[in-house]
Amino acid sequence: MNETRDLRNLDTWLVKPDGSEKKRIVCVKEGSEDILTEWSKDGKLLAFTTDANKVKQPGVYNLETGETKLLGGECEETAAGFSEDGKKLVCLRNYEATVFPVVYDIETGKCEKTKFPKGVAASVQFALNNQLLIAPLNTPTIPSALVAYDLKNRTIKYLVEPQYGNADPEFFVTPEYIKYKSSDGLEIPAILYKPKNIPKRKILPTLIMPHGGPTGQYFFEFDIIGQILANEGYILLLPNVRGSTGYGRKFQDMNLMDWGGKDLEDVAAGANYLKSLPYVDEAKIGIFGGSYGGFMTFIAVTKKPELWAAACAWIGISRLKTFYERSQPHFKYFIRMHMGDPEKNSKLWEDRSALNFASNVRCPILIVHGVHDPRCPVEESRQFRDKLVELGKKEGEDFEYVEFGEEGHGAYTDMSMRTRTLKILLDFFNRRLK
Repeated sequence: MNETRDLRNLDTWLVKPDGSEKKRIVCVKEGSEDILTEWSKDGKLLAFTTDANKVKQPGVYNLETGETKLLGGECEETAAGFSEDGKKLVCLRNYEATVFPVVYDIETGKCEKTKFPKGVAASVQFALNNQLLIAPLNTPTIPSALVAYDLKNRTIKYLVEPQYGNADPEFFVTPEYIKYKSSDGLEIPAILYKPKNIPKRKILPTLIMPHGGPTGQYFFEFDIIGQILANEGYILLLPNVRGSTGYGRKFQDMNLMDWGGKDLEDVAAGANYLKSLPYVDEAKIGIFGGSYGGFMTFIAVTKKPELWAAACAWIGISRLKTFYERSQPHFKYFIRMHMGDPEKNSKLWEDRSALNFASNVRCPILIVHGVHDPRCPVEESRQFRDKLVELGKKEGEDFEYVEFGEEGHGAYTDMSMRTRTLKILLDFFNRRLK
């Protein structure tokens, strides 16, 4: 609940069922998001997560004393659940694109790390009189599983084994977590996929894939696109550019009032990093992204056209003002929070709108959009297509355009749509980049 003018502020209140006697119990700092998790079994303690200190950290509110205690604070962590006796709190730590449980002693603040496989754990809870932690687990080579972690023996076993269907697990590659420096020296974390056993002196085509959001993050988890591209002989770089979550509020806020600015420099630096790798074909680097990643793709091919041999903008944004005008009221606030007022900051908005620089496009580009997209309206792709035609570009030669009539924001409503989209992307890059 929020009773301040800062719409990023989120506090926790106690209210009687009839709406009377409301009382704010957790407000670490005005402007912080304090998100509750659960009450302890005896109803005395409330677990929550706050970003008041510029990094997500767990906290505990004591109903009897009115005291609030924060835990951790060195890296991103979110509260997950209390032990049966209310003495411990299990949390999920987001560190270097992995997510794993840690257990805090609430009284002392001491933290116990767990030995989970390198991947992403979620929805972790205590079980069997606090002897176990139960959590879904996902790694680059394990699509999904349910595991039990023995806190005493520090061992893990599968309760529900990963399901591979007809796929051979040996098919999957394990990516690398790397960091490279951007144009201003800032370190950019990223995940790098590559085929197994690349022959010496073999150079391969490469794709950079900016994520959506912009407040999103790539994790060390199962990524079907990464696996397919690696199997097809591509290198794939997934950069967590400035603006990404998982690295603290300062890093996350670095692209405020700067969409398509320094975050684009981070993407460009990724291309230069790839060129330094001996197995990368410098002349065959492409870019592909969806949603905000589609915005980044559009802006990359118009502001950094010399870098790309092919591109795909999927459910992208080509002009900020038209995007804003077609957005729902709650999302308009999000856009203003990130890029300011559309009139007062008109010059900035137009500078970060790829439509205004469409004449700079050099590489073949595939534009893909769902007709029923409520987040990034299909008109954003249509107007970029129309601009290319106006500039004398020919569909089928200079660019390709695909609309999905039954689709909204993304291609993951069912497996057939996901398969269709991946086939279209792969066919395009196999023809245009290899």
